[in-house]
Amino acid sequence: MRYLNKYLQLEVSIDNKDDLLFLSIPLLSKVIIEKEIFKKNHELKNFTAQVFTKEYGSYLYDSRPLLYSRLIKELIYYKNEDEHYFFNIQQNLMAFLKDKIIDQSDENKVIEKNKKERKPSKNNKGNKKVIDDWRSVIES
Repeated sequence: MRYLNKYLQLEVSIDNKDDLLFLSIPLLSKVIIEKEIFKKNHELKNFTAQVFTKEYGSYLYDSRPLLYSRLIKELIYYKNEDEHYFFNIQQNLMAFLKDKIIDQSDENKVIEKNKKERKPSKNNKGNKKVIDDWRSVIES
């Protein structure tokens, strides 16, 4: 994610308000729309409570695009109307991304490394025997 490093390097301040909004939008889509971090929709409740410090109606959690659009709408609103809350959201989002995304990418590197280190199993001959047995049953 090329936006992640740029976003995490930004200082949360009035001078960077537009940049924070611009960079947080694709990062929110990564978190909400893609199912890499949250497999189940109901798990997003903890995310919104942690980052936005709000609870939303359960109907929003039934549809990821609907939840995403609502959160973007609120980000834009708070950027213009309540800067303090907007900055609070940005700090919470940065903390979340540092914890989840960076830790997850480290885990993925370890998993990929383990996959490369695995040797092919020599015990796959059992599958061949089963297939040959079924083939003989079908042919007879």
